[in-house]
Amino acid sequence: MKFKVGDRVQILNETYGGIVIQCLPPASYEIDADHGFPETHEESNLVSSPDPQDYDNQMPILEEQGKDQEKGNVYSGKPIKPKVIDLHSWEIIEKTSHLEKRKILLKQLEYFRNEMNRAMSINTKEIIFIHGVGEGVLRREIQNQIDEYYPDAQYTDASFKDYGPGGATKVRLF
Repeated sequence: MKFKVGDRVQILNETYGGIVIQCLPPASYEIDADHGFPETHEESNLVSSPDPQDYDNQMPILEEQGKDQEKGNVYSGKPIKPKVIDLHSWEIIEKTSHLEKRKILLKQLEYFRNEMNRAMSINTKEIIFIHGVGEGVLRREIQNQIDEYYPDAQYTDASFKDYGPGGATKVRLF
């Protein structure tokens, strides 16, 4: 394999690149693209790009160095680790056994909105909400909330490897 995890690459015929986050034999790579979402590309579709300034239309990811991650995600030469919020009921609500499913869902959505608002107020760029695989009710509600109340946010499923199929939603804030 030509690239290794952590290498910066440019995608041919595109105006952006990203950082290799996983090597997929025989000759593919998962990259954390500059727009904040993972993509898979064949080796033949990638070129090395050691410096993010090597191409023009890069999304602005460089901010003042040394900023605390709690105050916002900052690119410092290493892949930015997004804030991760676990929305499982047992993580955010004490004694859930006496609550109806609908009330638990409403509490989870309230927690979600509070975390989204907090992330936006401190200029966080990426946040992952773990909601679990289940029946997908919480996942759909989170996506509906983002569509309706957060027009400057984009979302996608978070890493299959880390959270399972549809087990978490990765949100990119602009």
